Amino acid sequence: MNTKKYLTFVNKLLKFFIFLFSIGLLYSQSQNGIHIRTGVWNPENQYKFNDVDQNIGYITAFPIDKIEEEFSEDILQNWRINYGIFTSIDEAELAMVERLDMSHLWVLNMIDSPLPNGNIGDNCWYRLPSGVIQFIRNNVLVLITAINVNDSTDTEYVEHLARKIDTLLVESDKVKYTSFIHAPLIQSVEITSDLPENWDSTVKVKVNAMDQKAQKLFYRKYASGFALVSEDGNLSCSLNKNTDLTDNPHIAKIKIWVWNEDYVTSSIYADIPF
Repeated sequence: MNTKKYLTFVNKLLKFFIFLFSIGLLYSQSQNGIHIRTGVWNPENQYKFNDVDQNIGYITAFPIDKIEEEFSEDILQNWRINYGIFTSIDEAELAMVERLDMSHLWVLNMIDSPLPNGNIGDNCWYRLPSGVIQFIRNNVLVLITAINVNDSTDTEYVEHLARKIDTLLVESDKVKYTSFIHAPLIQSVEITSDLPENWDSTVKVKVNAMDQKAQKLFYRKYASGFALVSEDGNLSCSLNKNTDLTDNPHIAKIKIWVWNEDYVTSSIYADIPF
C-alpha cells in the first residue's frame, strides 16, 4: 500500500471511530451508576437509566407459558402484555427510549420516583392510576397496560402483575453470549428507489433477512410509527436528521428493527446517501 492510500485509509478509519464515539455520547452518558439517553426526535428529552452489568447473561425466551399458569384467563384478559427480546441491553434501552418518546402518557421513572415495594426490573417507568408499567430486565423489554380502564378497574394490580413477570424473568435460564439468542439474521439492506435529495425525503429499501427457526419476520424503521410494520421487508423510510444523524451531512444512517413471531429482535444500520 503506497503512502497516499495508507493515509486515506487511516483518515477514513479515524472518522469512523469518531462517529462511533459521538454516537455513544449521544445515546448514553454514564455518571454515578446512571446514564442518560436522549430522545428519539428531541434531544432535549432526557431519560435516566441505571447502569446494568453487561455480563449478567441474556434471556432467550419470554416465559409466557409460566405467566399463563400463574394467572387465570379472567385476569390476563384485562391486561395487554407486550414484550421484546433483544440482542443486547443497549438495544433494549434504545427500544425503551423509542417507546417513551413516542408516547403521550406521562410516566414516572423508578430512579426519581421509587416504588414503595422496591424495584421492578433493571429500569422501569410506570403510571399506576392508568394501569401502565414498562420495564427492562436484562435484554427483555416488557410493556403492561390495562386494556380497558373504567371505574371498576383495579389499575394498581399492574404492579403485582409486573413483579411476578419480573421474578419469572430473573428465574429464567440465561446464556452468556448473544450468539445463543435465536434472533433473525439480517443479510443486507437494498435501496429500491431513487436516492433522496435531502433530509425529510423518503427512500424505499428492501431488508433481506431470515429467521433461524423459520418463523415469520416483521420489519420497522427505528423512530417511525409503531403501526408502520412491513411483513415482506419493504419499507418506505422518511429521513430525519435527529434520528438518522451521521458525521456526513450527505449520508443518513437508518436503523431497522427485525423481529420474529417470538418477538426476538435484531437490528441493522444502513447508510443512505443523498
